[in-house]
Amino acid sequence: MQRHMLCVKPDRNGWVLIDEGRPVEWFRTRQGAVAIGEVKAYALFVFGGIPSALAVFVDATTSITEVQYG
Repeated sequence: MQRHMLCVKPDRNGWVLIDEGRPVEWFRTRQGAVAIGEVKAYALFVFGGIPSALAVFVDATTSITEVQYG
């Protein structure tokens, strides 16, 4: 089964949470975006049985995998 990817990337007005390539939510702070991304990744795994991960971009090209489930 393929891993479902969520990403947090910097945006011109703050940070955006991206779900499989689609921007879904915007946040003023990085911490807020990461917190919601972690909850969504966890929920996908626990309630849907879907392996998931959250990658946080520190700039346009560099990312760090924050959490992985499954």
